[in-house]
Amino acid sequence: MEQEFKKTNAYVIFIFFVGAIGITMFIRSVDYLLVSLISSMLLLLSNKQKKTSTVMMQLSIVFLCFTFISPLFSVRDWSSIQRISEQAYNSETLSFALVNALLLVSVISWCINYQYYMTSDKFILLFGKIAPTFTLVMNMILRLTPHYLNKYKQIYMARNSIGLYEEKGIKGKLINMCSLLASLSAIGFEEAIISADSMKSRGFGLQKRTSYLSNKMNRKDIILAFVLCILLFISIICINMQSLITHVSSDSTYNLIGLIAFLCYAMIPLFINKGEEILWNISKSRI
Repeated sequence: MEQEFKKTNAYVIFIFFVGAIGITMFIRSVDYLLVSLISSMLLLLSNKQKKTSTVMMQLSIVFLCFTFISPLFSVRDWSSIQRISEQAYNSETLSFALVNALLLVSVISWCINYQYYMTSDKFILLFGKIAPTFTLVMNMILRLTPHYLNKYKQIYMARNSIGLYEEKGIKGKLINMCSLLASLSAIGFEEAIISADSMKSRGFGLQKRTSYLSNKMNRKDIILAFVLCILLFISIICINMQSLITHVSSDSTYNLIGLIAFLCYAMIPLFINKGEEILWNISKSRI
């Protein structure tokens, strides 16, 4: 079952992720970073993708490594690395590394969610009319890496199945790697020619572009965009009033209001997905 938030208007999805990633990147409050991390992780789990457990494990490893390795490079004197227990690992450096690790993992998890909800066709739909050539090139570049990785695996498995990787030694491995890269390059050139011919036959660049998907905002999208903008505005105002961008948060009314607003903002996709799932289960139970 496709997530309900994924069916939302592309502009609304883009506004949400810009706000979530922007606040996470430019704030140093542990409260806000924890809310951002928990919200992004819950949204990542609710997507029910195949590699979710692997991604969660990788993010945990990144968090631990960054937390315990970063203090080694934050000391002023390189000789103090030998005295880890005295200078490198103290409460100040560990706190600073913990905040940076929370920020890094939160931004990465939000970007993973962005990749799931903001597909390539929606990206072209948003920026295609503003800069069609640039949008097309960016979309092809972003698609190139995973596409080439899949092609690499297919070629490797095909060559391995017929015994082309039985040679040992550096020379044999280099020859096999060069032949594999040559195959990838040939596939890339062939697909580029096919794409260019298809674009030319469809009249790319001659007339005004049309979109395959409908991007009309209905009443639900307008209300959701309005709620997102209000919550984002409240969060930013409270952050500026409390000066949390460069300082540690303190207990105050502004901090509490901003934190609640940001929590509601970050949890909106999860509420939409779970609400639609509950309604679907209720409708099935009545059949």
